Amino acid sequence: MCFHFGILAFNLHALLREILISLGKNARGMLKVTIKHAESGETWELEGKLSGEWVKELERCWNERSSPAAISLQIHLKAVSYIDAAGKQLLTEMHGRGVEIQGCGCMTRAVVEEITRQSAAN
Repeated sequence: MCFHFGILAFNLHALLREILISLGKNARGMLKVTIKHAESGETWELEGKLSGEWVKELERCWNERSSPAAISLQIHLKAVSYIDAAGKQLLTEMHGRGVEIQGCGCMTRAVVEEITRQSAAN
């Protein structure tokens, strides 16, 4: 049996549509990013932990985002259970560059309020 694979072209958004990254062999620490497109903009729903290497991964995805700058980006902290200092710093930087951040639980709403206050103070 012979298989031939040609050159594959892919859109970063299609690749990122559903990313599940697990830490090590157990799934204790993970970050799931679900990307939803609409005419009015793009929404990234985050679930899991925004800490350690997952902060770097989210930053990489954001920096490699291929949508035009005119397309708005919203980050929904849909089911984020933990955000470390680096995660909070990245969200603050993203917010400062026009990304809307929304929290869904007590902890994430408090983080969003802190980010908003910091932006207003600057």
